Amino acid sequence: MLNKKKEFRKKITEYWGFSEKENRHALNPSLENLTRTPPPNTKKFIDRILEAAKNKEGIIIFGDNDLDGCMSSAILLDCLKSFGCNAKIIFAKHHHNDGPGIRKKHIDGKLENVKIVITIDCSVRDEDVIKELDNLNIDLWTIDHHPYQFGKKDQCVNSTLEGDHFKYYCAAGLAFRISLEFQKIKKNKRQIENHLVACMLATIADSVQLKKDNRTIVICGIKQWFKSTLPVFNLLSFEDKKDISKNLFMIRKKAVTPLNSSPRYDDPHSTVSSLFCEDLEEAKEIVKKIKTYNRKRIAESKKMFGYVKGKKIKKNSINVFYEEKFSPIYVSQIAGRLSAEEQVPCIVFAKSENECLRGSARSPDGCEIRDLVINNLKNIAIDIGGHPQAFGLTIKESDYAKAKKIIEEIAISFDEKNKKMINLNGLPLEDALGIIKEYEPFGSGFRKPKIYE
Repeated sequence: MLNKKKEFRKKITEYWGFSEKENRHALNPSLENLTRTPPPNTKKFIDRILEAAKNKEGIIIFGDNDLDGCMSSAILLDCLKSFGCNAKIIFAKHHHNDGPGIRKKHIDGKLENVKIVITIDCSVRDEDVIKELDNLNIDLWTIDHHPYQFGKKDQCVNSTLEGDHFKYYCAAGLAFRISLEFQKIKKNKRQIENHLVACMLATIADSVQLKKDNRTIVICGIKQWFKSTLPVFNLLSFEDKKDISKNLFMIRKKAVTPLNSSPRYDDPHSTVSSLFCEDLEEAKEIVKKIKTYNRKRIAESKKMFGYVKGKKIKKNSINVFYEEKFSPIYVSQIAGRLSAEEQVPCIVFAKSENECLRGSARSPDGCEIRDLVINNLKNIAIDIGGHPQAFGLTIKESDYAKAKKIIEEIAISFDEKNKKMINLNGLPLEDALGIIKEYEPFGSGFRKPKIYE
């Protein structure tokens, strides 16, 4: 029986492509197991911040207004404040209007006494911004997990620049790694614990793959969530603290989704201010506001989902939907739900500003469509970017019919690995399920293997 267990374990680790080292880390998650080398340019960034703190230089953090952008901005601001930096967060856009990245309009009138601009979970999408910052002798730093675009590469902490060590990180993962480096100087254990929980929430929310360091961050973060004394974490928590897989689902349902809805409705500072709030009464007001947003989100997204649920779904192409009654605030949620339920890629568009449509794309594991859409819509898309399986794009309303035809004719393929089944080969089912459970939680890019006798 021992040999059968070893054989089965070998099969499932091969299914995930684990090395022996990755297998050990998967079974014994610890922050000590994180990739030892920090992300590229981290040390240089920290040196620059310490200089700014010493000289009392003004710093602006431009963050994305989804949950990853809020969490990463909050982690970074908390680090900078702990060193006495004169820093503040500005959220540069709303998903349904501007698309990702900062533009000239976002910096106009905001740069007085500022010496450093940091973009996090977004980048500069307007070359005029680069020119303006250069003219004012303002340093631009970019912390991002999306492909690098504008700026100076040696002032970019980006997970896509070197190898594949950090390729699964969200922006909060990068912010957390920066925080770990800061704590080698500050040695504030509680701050690290708070940042870990924020990073865990962002990692679950941001559709990044639950592989390598991300698994460690999520498992350790969930355990820390239940130890935290911060009021908001406790108010959004729940009783069952044993089953990691169930916890992942419950945290997504009871905390991640409500927190993620807040920035898209109103001022994302509500989410940021909630994270490390120490005052119980203030925390109660913040959570009440967030839950109100979430109830509204659920009601509105149900309406939108009803409009598309009856539509014909094509199994071998990217499905494209648009109705005038759609709200751009909810397109990502509708696209995500459709993709998950139907196991097909889809893009949902809604009317935005300036006679444009803002779309959100989602695709299931084993089907990456971002680059396919970029290559085929390069003469139509005004703005496009994000993850291989979750991204946004903007087109002119007048180009919708043309864009829909092009997108739906794109040849797509599915990685058949997700359909592979593993033979028990005489191992009792109970033993096999016990071994599989050791590797929880499962999620995007790290699916629970299917087994057969």
